[in-house]
Amino acid sequence: MRVFIAVRFSDETKNHLDEARNIIEANCKRGNFTRKENYHLTLKFIGEVEPDEIDDIARSMSFTASKTKAFSFNLSKIGYFARPTSLIPWVGVEDRGNLNRLVMNLERGLEKHGYRKERRSFSPHITLGREVVLKAEKKGFWESIPFESETVEVSEIVLMESVRVGAKLIYKPLYTAQLKR
Repeated sequence: MRVFIAVRFSDETKNHLDEARNIIEANCKRGNFTRKENYHLTLKFIGEVEPDEIDDIARSMSFTASKTKAFSFNLSKIGYFARPTSLIPWVGVEDRGNLNRLVMNLERGLEKHGYRKERRSFSPHITLGREVVLKAEKKGFWESIPFESETVEVSEIVLMESVRVGAKLIYKPLYTAQLKR
């Protein structure tokens, strides 16, 4: 099983993200774009696990969630990670420390169950696509994409399984932990 812990979004937020993705896609030669139902914010990528490991992960999530008050963050701007021959467009997250604390506490809890702590610093973003190649690199293209900041409420964290069904990538929720109210 290939799993990760994430924040899921409302349909309204997914629609907002999809508007930006559609503009990018219309200006591309090619790319592998995120399907609307798959938008999420990854808090911790765990990777391949055995089914019997899910209980330990769920316990770590529940403990962390029980100590974390519900909070919100803002989706802020559109950017991209450059690769040698393509781009990974994303929507950035404006955070006041709540996401970082949540991730740090998740990492600590998971580390007690033998899961390796992430070496890279947490860089919260929502991936809109992969292997994206623009038709032409227009000066100011990224800044020209209309994107208004939006507030996202975080009241739960979800353990997701990544499953490929044919050519489709599907994210199945396996466990949900509610944050404190």
